[in-house]
Amino acid sequence: LVKAVARTQAAAKKILGAAKPADADEAEAWKRSVEFAGQIEQYNQHALFGSAVKQTTPQAKILLLDTLRKNYPGGVFEKAIDAQYVVAYQQIGDGVKLVQAAEAALVHEPDNEAYLFLVADSWVDPAKNRLAESQALAEKILNTLPAKPKPAQIADADWEKHKSAYLGLGRSVLGRSLANQGKNAPAHKELLAAAAALKGNNDALAPVYFYLGFVSAKLERRKD
Repeated sequence: LVKAVARTQAAAKKILGAAKPADADEAEAWKRSVEFAGQIEQYNQHALFGSAVKQTTPQAKILLLDTLRKNYPGGVFEKAIDAQYVVAYQQIGDGVKLVQAAEAALVHEPDNEAYLFLVADSWVDPAKNRLAESQALAEKILNTLPAKPKPAQIADADWEKHKSAYLGLGRSVLGRSLANQGKNAPAHKELLAAAAALKGNNDALAPVYFYLGFVSAKLERRKD
């Protein structure tokens, strides 16, 4: 598919780059050619994106998405490409590119709790000097998710479970970002709430308990 797109795209670009002839008959033929070239570009974009979505291996998905973005920047599927990159890089385990894709996807879906969490969680690291932004994104999850409408394709129980999980993750990030800013009392409050919300999710609880211990020790020392 990638090779076929390259061939047809080259031909379409050549047609679209040709100047309109002065002769009336030639101009009519040129117009039909331009319309056909436009149809080729539309078909190629749909073929690449449709195939990328169906891929079972992330490497194949990324190859098709890269081809789509390279050949059709700002095209029909520009707003949906980054969401597919998030899926692919999550499958591969490439944390750096995953966060970059999530950050790009937020441009088109600014209230997406999954993307907000991925980026905010990455920025909790004090070395990145983005703690205030991490805090803001975590607060956005907590402020927007409770009233977010349920997607039609998701069952009520699954939606409530999803919201509860991401509200817990949002509090985890918020608590950790506050702790790294030295705001120990509010951090402690958020981390306790996160621990309750994430009960049973051991992977998500690990950083919460670590920071709870850290913050609790800081607060105890302040009492002394």
